[in-house]
Amino acid sequence: MPVMVMIREHGALWQLMDALTELLDENDPADVDDELLSTCRALLDQLDQHNSKEEPIIYPHADADLDEQAAAHLVDFLESGRTPAGWVCEAAR
Repeated sequence: MPVMVMIREHGALWQLMDALTELLDENDPADVDDELLSTCRALLDQLDQHNSKEEPIIYPHADADLDEQAAAHLVDFLESGRTPAGWVCEAAR
């Protein structure tokens, strides 16, 4: 599976989200400028490309290939809806 590509893409998505957060923090949200729009479009484009691979490739393997304990851990994590405090995407570090 192309897991390493997915991890790199997660890092790129994380960096775009950080850039977007900075732009929103620095500007009045009512003043949408070209840089903000461009960053939003870049994030949406990358998410679209990433999800088009991740959803049909990675998710089915998670359903089929994880052992019972790992699957239960994943379900618990997904139900909590929270990442640990201070967690940062490994590829964005």
